[in-house]
Amino acid sequence: MYSHISVLVPEVIELLSPGPGKRYLDGTLGGGGHSEQILINSGPDGQVLGLDRDDEALGAARERLRRFDKRLIARQAIFSARSVGSMWTERFWI
Repeated sequence: MYSHISVLVPEVIELLSPGPGKRYLDGTLGGGGHSEQILINSGPDGQVLGLDRDDEALGAARERLRRFDKRLIARQAIFSARSVGSMWTERFWI
């Protein structure tokens, strides 16, 4: 069973100041704690592209964030310019 405790969530949300209609990249999706708060604060149409190399972490994040439906795009990838570029292109974010 995957377990992860997100740290500094309030500080990250304060710095990002998520809003409706914006798109965000979570390069280390983990258990989805930061992305959950980003999606809550960017409703009703903000989106998150979440990347993680760990299948177990991705499964946990998808389960936790399923209520956000298509606002979350979760993919297995190592955070790098190459992986981010291909994911951005896939979703027509560029």
